[in-house]
Amino acid sequence: MSNYQISWSDEAQKADTHVHVLVSSNEGTELLNSEMTFGHFFETMMDAEVYEARDQTVIGMRKETKKIVGFRRERNSQLRVETPIMNNNWIKHIYKKDKDEHLVVCELSKKNWDMYYHQTFLEAVGHPRMIFAYRISNGGYIDKINIFSIKGTRQIKGDTMLYKYPYANVTSGGSVCMGNNNLPNIKNLSQCSTLHNMFFGSPSSDCYFADGRNDSGITELRELYTKMQHSEFPEDWLISEGMTFEKFLKRF
Repeated sequence: MSNYQISWSDEAQKADTHVHVLVSSNEGTELLNSEMTFGHFFETMMDAEVYEARDQTVIGMRKETKKIVGFRRERNSQLRVETPIMNNNWIKHIYKKDKDEHLVVCELSKKNWDMYYHQTFLEAVGHPRMIFAYRISNGGYIDKINIFSIKGTRQIKGDTMLYKYPYANVTSGGSVCMGNNNLPNIKNLSQCSTLHNMFFGSPSSDCYFADGRNDSGITELRELYTKMQHSEFPEDWLISEGMTFEKFLKRF
């Protein structure tokens, strides 16, 4: 069973009250530390069949204590524990208890990032809005990183379409090739919120850059990087992966 604690502010009367959710395993490993509206949390927990540990009744708000402590029952060891899609940097977390594996998905806003092309420093290269997904195994080893581009500013949902990362070192399907760069061992899942700095700080090669990577019409990567310095990345250059966010999550 997964131990969880939920607390909220004195504004519990409001429908959009935000609660702080802390989820940990019985061994004390932190699985989630985030905020969401209480309504969103409660609907998710109802779907997941959450009960109070002592009297087995469905959890409700206890305004006199402003805290709930309980356990999530699982029908079998194969069942995944997962958060709803959240509207912050850390937007999704799935834990597979049987394999002790985690999937953590983080969102990055559209931004210009400093990076390297081989040994050449590139200042403020325009990037679209993106998600970075980290698959982490027992012991904190990063098994896989996926990167996808996102169009628009709407909150990411299950039907949100995913687009290709427009530059290099990412395959069709979103898998990142880190080459000989060493990945850190994850001691706390909160580290995932800053792991994108490792990607941008590692030298980019021409690996997996091809005509089908974007619709810029530029076929030479150095030329594209140079053009995109101090420029906003045009969303109409993005090419679809033919996959929604929900479909990607089901692969885990």
